[in-house]
Amino acid sequence: MYRLCLAASAALMLAAAGPAGAATAPAPTMLVLDASNSMWGQIGGVSKFDIARKSLASFVGALPAGQPIGLTAYGHRRKDDCLDVETVLPVGVLDKSRLDAALKPLAPRGKTPLARAIAQAAETLDYKKQPATVVVLTDGLETCSANPCAEVEQLVAQGRQLTVHIIGFDMRATEREQLRCIAQAGHGRLALAGNAQELALALANVHGTAAVPEAAGRKSAALHAAPAAPRAGAQFEVTWDGAAMDGDSVTLSLPEVPLGGGAGFSYLKKTGKAVVTAPETPGAYELRYLDKKGGKPLGTLALTVEPAEAFVTPPPTVPGNKPFLVKWGGPANRGDMIYLVEGKKQLAYANPTKGSDAKLRAPARSGEFEVVYQTQNGKVLATQRVTVAMEPIVLRLAGLVAKGKPFTVAFTGSVGDGDVVSYTPVVDPHASGRTYYNAIAGSPAKLVAPTVAGKYEIQYKNDGVLLATLPLIVQ
Repeated sequence: MYRLCLAASAALMLAAAGPAGAATAPAPTMLVLDASNSMWGQIGGVSKFDIARKSLASFVGALPAGQPIGLTAYGHRRKDDCLDVETVLPVGVLDKSRLDAALKPLAPRGKTPLARAIAQAAETLDYKKQPATVVVLTDGLETCSANPCAEVEQLVAQGRQLTVHIIGFDMRATEREQLRCIAQAGHGRLALAGNAQELALALANVHGTAAVPEAAGRKSAALHAAPAAPRAGAQFEVTWDGAAMDGDSVTLSLPEVPLGGGAGFSYLKKTGKAVVTAPETPGAYELRYLDKKGGKPLGTLALTVEPAEAFVTPPPTVPGNKPFLVKWGGPANRGDMIYLVEGKKQLAYANPTKGSDAKLRAPARSGEFEVVYQTQNGKVLATQRVTVAMEPIVLRLAGLVAKGKPFTVAFTGSVGDGDVVSYTPVVDPHASGRTYYNAIAGSPAKLVAPTVAGKYEIQYKNDGVLLATLPLIVQ
């Protein structure tokens, strides 16, 4: 599975205009905090909830005096209750000590009733009679069978001037669509954060205080990507017009990543080109050329990452205990693998090397298996079923066996590398003699009988697994 460290994309202004002729006044704002059980997850050894609690406290402390603000939490009282939404701090004039006191006793426990929490926050703000702003901080999607997008759309239609902003904390790139839908329905902005620094920046952007300076004394750089629309997980080349300085970097990020925040991928550049690996999640991204001293990008390029394409084509049926070749196609990035699997168990693997088929070894048993092309982050790009037909191993012993004398054991069936023919003494475990033979050398197996007469058992094993036996009497 492949996470991006993300943050907000632009300033989200909370202020709303007052009546005509009156001074602009800040709209009352309700912060909605996720206290679901998943907020116990850790980033850098600190729980997401502790990071969020500290970031909210710092954010509120930086707001201008007179800002009406309140706090709603969900999931903090009961484990499996979709009604667990509470206004823990009624809207009032900014008072950081009151917010700290409201945050302190909260602990993650329950579910994620996003739609209900946003609706309750709007009601508390009296959104039908006055401008109101809701800022949601969540680490997950709705888990209570509601539709937060439809809920927000209805609230906005009924409200006087309701704005809903949403910050997704430590969420997968694939989860951002529901959050984007909520932000669009609420005429607000979507911000994504992957760690404490990015969350602080996202909240600062919400307040409009995270300005990013221009890069001083540098010319703009026009970026070029080849191919223009790379495949997910594939490497592609980035070039630019103009001279690079040691320490400059090229980054590839989701559009929601702020200009002053961390990016999904960063590469130090000392030459006129960069080799960048596209993320495994297809979609819209942005390339940025960044000055080593920071500031706004010297150049940007909108880039679409296309879905990766791959295939695996093994023979329909292969003999058991034998190697077989798999034709394949795919990105062949570092860490990509082609596996033979049974359920979730990996039985054999090969590194995909361009220009050659992948070589796998079938297990020493009949059955249905899957050949899988998998990326370094565990994403499966292609699968194909293969049938393994194991020809049973049959042992045959010709004539009598005298103690201390050579004898042979013929064998047939699906013989593979690592197979061994041996015998096990039944009466005297200390009997001497040559007791094993590598079957890959061919039938018959050449053994030397033990020096002690008695009953023994000839065994045929594959990687320690017993495939066939035959009684042996030494005279």
